[in-house]
Amino acid sequence: MEFHRFADVFPLMPDAELQALADDIRRNGLREPMITFEGKILDGRNRYRACNLAGVAAKFKCFTGTPLEALQLVWSENYLRRHLTSSQAAVASHKYEVLNAEIVEGERHAAKERQRKGGGDKRSAAARAAAAVRAEKSLGQRIDQPIRDQSKRTDAKLAAVTGTNRQY
Repeated sequence: MEFHRFADVFPLMPDAELQALADDIRRNGLREPMITFEGKILDGRNRYRACNLAGVAAKFKCFTGTPLEALQLVWSENYLRRHLTSSQAAVASHKYEVLNAEIVEGERHAAKERQRKGGGDKRSAAARAAAAVRAEKSLGQRIDQPIRDQSKRTDAKLAAVTGTNRQY
């Protein structure tokens, strides 16, 4: 099964760790199913690979949210539980921001195209405004609150969230 491009925000597990996970799955079974989105694995690439190594049938559940919610799921499910180096955390943050900006821009373009074609947006003005606010909340904007006393620079904010320094 293919991996969703959002899953690539994080690196794959090294071979030794993958083998240890496969051994655990062989002994104890698969405890958490893989999550799919758009027909591809969104979360659980390492579990999927370990199941294949262990000869254990993979289990899946489908995520039905928006692309932005899918990207946020990948981030929230993986960032704190993965053992990332400073450089891996910095790369993951950058990949997240690039994908987030791409999704938000795509949603804006689609909304403009619907308006141009006369379809308009049938939601109330309040619902459209709330959706726009949710779409705009990138990682940098979400972290603004907890680190007000630090630099206003985006690189400093991202470094604080990822536990690395701003040069990364």
